[in-house]
Amino acid sequence: MAELMIIPAIIWGLLVGLYELFAIHADESFVGMRWFTHALQSAGFAMFFVFIVMNVHWALSFFPALENIIWLSFFKYLPVRAIIGIIAMFKIQTASMVVRGGRLAARGIGEHFSHTIIAGLLIIFSPEIMGFIWPYIRGFLSWA
Repeated sequence: MAELMIIPAIIWGLLVGLYELFAIHADESFVGMRWFTHALQSAGFAMFFVFIVMNVHWALSFFPALENIIWLSFFKYLPVRAIIGIIAMFKIQTASMVVRGGRLAARGIGEHFSHTIIAGLLIIFSPEIMGFIWPYIRGFLSWA
């Protein structure tokens, strides 16, 4: 049975959430602290989506019939992760459009689509990225 990834998902989710926070701050089109509340909810949802993507293998292991789908396990559940990443990108972009901007901004805070694509790719490929950097991070965390 696959292992539930909690600590790596939280750490990578925090890093993707920080990226979202800095991207939103760089793209802000209004004065004030409303960008910060939007950035906090974006960071929370980034952590949520990273947790889901990093535990797709664990969740799908409860359905033995899915093990017979060769292309699904061959691509390391990439189709499922891509769907989750597209949902995350849609959520990021729509949240950016809903927030009302200040000054003369009519299109929300104006988060660039390139930042949305980067955040989505960081979410989709989080298991591979954490596979590379987790041995280095684990050395700093004696309890993990």
